[in-house]
Amino acid sequence: MATALRTQAKTRLPKTKCCTSKPKCARCPLRMLADGTLPEGLTVKKRRLVDVDSGRRVKKQKVKGGKRSKAGFFSRAA
Repeated sequence: MATALRTQAKTRLPKTKCCTSKPKCARCPLRMLADGTLPEGLTVKKRRLVDVDSGRRVKKQKVKGGKRSKAGFFSRAA
């Protein structure tokens, strides 16, 4: 039962570009569009993931849904 809850909560994020291989992977934006599992506000044009409103290509940060903090590995406490 725990595995069923884990799989429902975990959603796959689409790739930003289709790899054009014949057996499509589970994260392929074309496959997700056909299956209806592509997140809202995103669509596919010319095998690239684009924003519905602006029509511009989507970057990986927008797909992940958050900004990376600049403080991290390179910041040191002196």
